[in-house]
Amino acid sequence: MSLSTRVLSLALAGIVMVPAVSAAQTASDMTFGVKAGINSSSITFEDAGQQADVKRLLGAVGGVFVGKGISDNIGLRVEGLFSQKGAKDAESGDDAELRLTYIDVPVLLTLGPAATDDGARFSVFTGPQFSFKTKAEESFLGQTQDVSNDIESNDLGWVVGAGVEMDRFNLDARYAHGLKDIAIGPAKVKNRVFSVMVGVNLSK
Repeated sequence: MSLSTRVLSLALAGIVMVPAVSAAQTASDMTFGVKAGINSSSITFEDAGQQADVKRLLGAVGGVFVGKGISDNIGLRVEGLFSQKGAKDAESGDDAELRLTYIDVPVLLTLGPAATDDGARFSVFTGPQFSFKTKAEESFLGQTQDVSNDIESNDLGWVVGAGVEMDRFNLDARYAHGLKDIAIGPAKVKNRVFSVMVGVNLSK
């Protein structure tokens, strides 16, 4: 079994476990919903010891989430997100881009107090993120080519962030730090992504 298959199996098992565990408890302990937002991504790119100069690239991010309360202040949340990442070549300007598309599966531990007097609930969260490449393209002067064979099929990162919930709606901002070299070849490439997302809790 390949590494990507094992990681995907673990991630899917995590998604399945959350509602399964919740079924044995009260239904109000479980939340699920949808969320969408924007990525501001970059990469660290080092080739033959030389660090490339890159600019940030904007992309879409969105998907679903399932959450489970462990206690009043601690919870577990698993997400499945379509996520566009990459970077621009700073020397070539907007004409040169590397665009990477992934399915991200963050498994997040959340920490925050119960709702405040005005009904808002603030939290911080952190945890690993398993990512599975669906597309990799490089463009220059309007010409686009597939570079999937140059990019690893999966990635591993660590997420830290903070959010606020009020009624059915939530807002969060996060940073995902790539831990794995995603390039196939001598270059060393790692993802770096800031994201802001708005979500709707459909379980309320």
